Amino acid sequence: MNLTTARLRLEREWRTWNLNRQVRAHATPDPGQRPVVLFNASSRLGGFSQNAAFTLLTAWGLQLAGAPVIHFACRGGMTRCPLGTNPDEPDQPPPC
Repeated sequence: MNLTTARLRLEREWRTWNLNRQVRAHATPDPGQRPVVLFNASSRLGGFSQNAAFTLLTAWGLQLAGAPVIHFACRGGMTRCPLGTNPDEPDQPPPC
């Protein structure tokens, strides 16, 4: 990673952190509201995918609307790649 890429990534992460801090400061959770569970299954090595950005924006909107948000993440990774699998034969190994 070159210096420009590192600087741009740091700036993006700073802006994201700052926005997240502002959302937390302005969110007023409704104690009667049931929590919303969000799971982002994007397989990225770094940065934001479109799915990750959409999940984050959705979470912020829900929090600002008073809904408690729970982020669910898988730390172990998936045992099988679901891309290209046959839903009629789930026991078959995937092509990847």
